[in-house]
Amino acid sequence: MKFNQFIKNQNIFDFEKKEKWDFAGVELEVNPIVKKVLVVLDCTSKVIKKAIDEKFDTIITFHPLIFSNNKKEFLNENKWIKNILNKAKENKINIISIHTSYENMSQEYKKSISLAFESVEFKNGKLLIPNSDDFIIELNKKKLPYKFNNAPLGKGILLPGSHDLLNVKDGEIIFSSDIKWSQWFEAEERNITIVEIPHFIEFFGLIGIVNKINLLVKAELFMGSLFYV
Repeated sequence: MKFNQFIKNQNIFDFEKKEKWDFAGVELEVNPIVKKVLVVLDCTSKVIKKAIDEKFDTIITFHPLIFSNNKKEFLNENKWIKNILNKAKENKINIISIHTSYENMSQEYKKSISLAFESVEFKNGKLLIPNSDDFIIELNKKKLPYKFNNAPLGKGILLPGSHDLLNVKDGEIIFSSDIKWSQWFEAEERNITIVEIPHFIEFFGLIGIVNKINLLVKAELFMGSLFYV
């Protein structure tokens, strides 16, 4: 498949839906043909090595490599990222980051992450994802092994990445891997209970995009990109 056709597939990519602060998009376009795609949470040196060794022509990374409007200055300050991009360029490997564009467009992303919570214990056995009434996940256990503000636990709202608290009601419980200091302050004032979860929970959200890509070309999800393991 031609790269230009691949990147225009709106079931996979819709960069207009990314958050204003985000830098998701095409980070490196050096190969006009897409035949084999490696999907990862972060594009590390380990990922590049696998892509080269196993002849992947395209990498889809959840988190962008470059988080700055000044690309030249950013790469000078982060030479390991510059080395990764150079290595990919030398081997004609495209790099695309999806981040909040995929979070905001994909119900599969939320559903896949929610399934990773099957070992979490809730009192009433339900996990509610905001704005997605169809995705109320029944869990196996009956209660969490912790106490949060001595509040009874019934439903929790899953906000895996960077989100505001606009859709969260006062007094609710949220599970998130990315909470800013200002949000902790807001949560305290609004009596919102925050339960922090590991950031790599976002990895499970990539299952859906791999399934979609496999309908077009060969795709593989690589957990080795996680710097947590």
